[in-house]
Amino acid sequence: MMVPDYRLIAEIFFYSFGFAESTHLAGKMVGTFKLCSEQLSKQDHYDYGMRAVRSTINAAGLLKRLDPEGNETDIVLKAVVDINLPKFLEIDIPLFKNILKDLFPGSDVPKSNLGILLESINRSIKTLH
Repeated sequence: MMVPDYRLIAEIFFYSFGFAESTHLAGKMVGTFKLCSEQLSKQDHYDYGMRAVRSTINAAGLLKRLDPEGNETDIVLKAVVDINLPKFLEIDIPLFKNILKDLFPGSDVPKSNLGILLESINRSIKTLH
């Protein structure tokens, strides 16, 4: 059975979304998934295959479209966090963050802007009591 070259596939997809540093970013992202599969606990809902790679690249592409001049490493890091962090168990989150620190040195894990969502939730809570 032949195993697909995730790094090469990710690189091509990154180029298609307009990333200039596609080779470098593809290696970091695929390395993240590889380390997660080796170091995090084994859970049925954890996915590190092509579906996860593709979902993360799509998210990075959308973020790139919103901020075409932004730092590409930070964009990919944000996509990796946004797509993967919600599915991890509490015990795996510190390990995941350490993997990100190792593979994305000097980059802080970006926080999502949930302002509009939180305002809507609070408004709904007040309305519905």
